[in-house]
Amino acid sequence: MLVLDHLQDVGNLGAIMRSMLALNFTALITSQRGVPSLEQCSVKNATGAIEYLKIFQISNIRNAVLELKNNDFWCIGLDHRAKPVQNISHGKIAIVIGSEGAGLQPIVGRECDQLVSLKTNPEFPVLNAGVAAAIAMYNTTLC
Repeated sequence: MLVLDHLQDVGNLGAIMRSMLALNFTALITSQRGVPSLEQCSVKNATGAIEYLKIFQISNIRNAVLELKNNDFWCIGLDHRAKPVQNISHGKIAIVIGSEGAGLQPIVGRECDQLVSLKTNPEFPVLNAGVAAAIAMYNTTLC
């Protein structure tokens, strides 16, 4: 499961959808408002991936994280200020990705079971949201 907290770039959204399919992630939760429409993403950026994913557009990402936790998902928020991890493993996983620039909303980050960052060059630690999502998803497949 992947949760997108107000991701705004249609290119990132499409890249994430392609990575999800390649790495056997099948469900995506995203906001209803303030994000690119799925129609914008469907053809060019997602190159058909949108056809194979279960996509849930909801009004409140925080509530979605709480509901996932109630259904035995371990919710991992990506935050470049958190402690780096190598592999992510904990049964059913939901990875929560924040918006470009702003990252996770504080109210969403507080509800995650764990905040992690990806090990990067300390001189240039911040990754594009689509790239960070793909690396995090890949790391769950290593466990």
